Amino acid sequence: MCNLDPAAEIFKYKCDIDIRDLISLDDVMEELGYGPNGGLIYCMEFLLDNIDWLTKELSEFGDESYIIFDCPGQIELYSHLNIMTRVIEKIKASGFNHLCCVYIADATQCAFESHKYISNTFISLATMVQIELPHMNVMTKCDLLSRPEEADKLTEQTCTEML
Repeated sequence: MCNLDPAAEIFKYKCDIDIRDLISLDDVMEELGYGPNGGLIYCMEFLLDNIDWLTKELSEFGDESYIIFDCPGQIELYSHLNIMTRVIEKIKASGFNHLCCVYIADATQCAFESHKYISNTFISLATMVQIELPHMNVMTKCDLLSRPEEADKLTEQTCTEML
C-alpha cells in the first residue's frame, strides 16, 4: 500500500510507502502559512520535484507485486490541474506500466438527489479524461443509506434520463 495523501491521518491498513515520510500537509501549512488546498498542491508538486524518492521506494517491490496507491481526494488535482497526471507519468516511466484508476464516490452524498449523482458522474469523467488510465467507478457507503432500494431506483432512473 502506498499512501500519496500528505493530509491523511488515520489508516486502517499498513502503509508500505508513505508520502508523509517525504512531506506532510501539516508541516507545509505550519512552515509556509498555506491553507489546506494550496498546501496540498504544494505537497504534490514537491513530490514531483522529488520523484526519485517515490521511484526508489517502489523499486523495492518485486515485478509480481500489486501496489494500491491511496491518493488525495481533492478533485482539482485530477480535473483542473495536471499534477496527478504528471505523477502517474513518472510512475509509469519508472516501469509500472499496468495501472488503473478507481474513482470512489460516496453514496450518502449523491444517492437521493439526481443532480449530485450526475455531478459525480461528470467529475469522474473529467478525471478519467485527464489522467488517461483504465478507470472504474465505485460507489461506497451504500450500507449507510437509510433507503438503499431507492438509491438503486434513482441510479437506474438517472442513467435512463441521461441516455
